[in-house]
Amino acid sequence: WEIMPKDRDLPKWKEMLQLLEQRRAFRNFSMIVNAIDGKPRKLTYAAVPLFDDAGDFTGYRGTTTDDSKEFLLEAELAESQVSKRSMYTETEDHIYLLGLNGTIIDLSAAAANFHNAEREDLVGTKFYDLLTPEQKEDRFRRIQNVIETKTSELYEAKVNNRYFSTNIVPLVGDGDRVTNISLHARDITQIKSSEEIIRRTQKMEALGQLTGGISHEFNNILTVILGNLGLLKQKFSGSKDASELVENS
Repeated sequence: WEIMPKDRDLPKWKEMLQLLEQRRAFRNFSMIVNAIDGKPRKLTYAAVPLFDDAGDFTGYRGTTTDDSKEFLLEAELAESQVSKRSMYTETEDHIYLLGLNGTIIDLSAAAANFHNAEREDLVGTKFYDLLTPEQKEDRFRRIQNVIETKTSELYEAKVNNRYFSTNIVPLVGDGDRVTNISLHARDITQIKSSEEIIRRTQKMEALGQLTGGISHEFNNILTVILGNLGLLKQKFSGSKDASELVENS
């Protein structure tokens, strides 16, 4: 085992050294150590001092408990919270964690900026109060449907001249009961603009093909007409009036 450097300077470690120097009993002394496999472990010690018949100290007798499972769970939880906070602060998506009544439990920085507000000012308020009456009715209906069916819903909506792809997800807890709602909205305005440009380009290409086809057919007809007029001119070459009529045509 190797004691973690950060533990060596803790007050509890200094207190532990004092107890050992005084040959006193101790219990519930925990520290983080590195095992041979390189993974951290949390060990908890309890011991009593041993003395011989002459009263001289001979050592300690005690127990060591491996509390690594609890320690690792705490570490995973802390890492998860850091990861979640990082996601909420760094993402450009609009993320809302809502209570079943629409109360904002947490939201991303991008979502707060969209409403021209600070995150702290919006936490605890109602999500529906940020919407227009029409938007409020639509979002309330969708969220209630997600709660009742326990099924996520993906849809697109236009808000303040911006297009968003939004996914409403039910968060299910104990007893298969929906406890919270996660609303994740991604700005797809640029994608929509690109799609519109592509549609317009395709329409122009189709129109060009149609115009080219009509022009080609007209040329075919015109060729036939001119050919027939040439034949008529040759046939009535002896008649001045007939030749003039054909020429004027």
